Amino acid sequence: MLEIVYRFFTLRWHNVITMGAAENFNHSFQYLYDSKGKESHVVVPIHLLEEFLEDIQDSRDIKKLKNEPTISFDDFIAELKEDGKI
Repeated sequence: MLEIVYRFFTLRWHNVITMGAAENFNHSFQYLYDSKGKESHVVVPIHLLEEFLEDIQDSRDIKKLKNEPTISFDDFIAELKEDGKI
């Protein structure tokens, strides 16, 4: 399995990851320790890093749409039918 070390993946990032989409993959992380024996970096499998970055992008996209007008589900279905999409 390919793995990559990112210096900016401190334990704070690890906590974000493990509380988010990758919460079931804790066993996939490896820790690097500084000279004092304190956890300083995390080695993350590429597929989990990509999943995490995708989640960040999704969150940004959702935030951009926060103030967009909304319609009810029934109106949405009606519009799809009118447009011949369903």
